[in-house]
Amino acid sequence: SSSPTPITAASTFAASGSLTAAFVPPRP
Repeated sequence: SSSPTPITAASTFAASGSLTAAFVPPRP
C-alpha cells in the first residue's frame, strides 16, 4: 500500500485530536 500523503496524515491527526478533545475536556 502507498504511504499516506502529508495532507492526509495531517487531516487524520487533526481529526483524532478533535475527537479526543470532544470526549476528554481540557483540564485547568
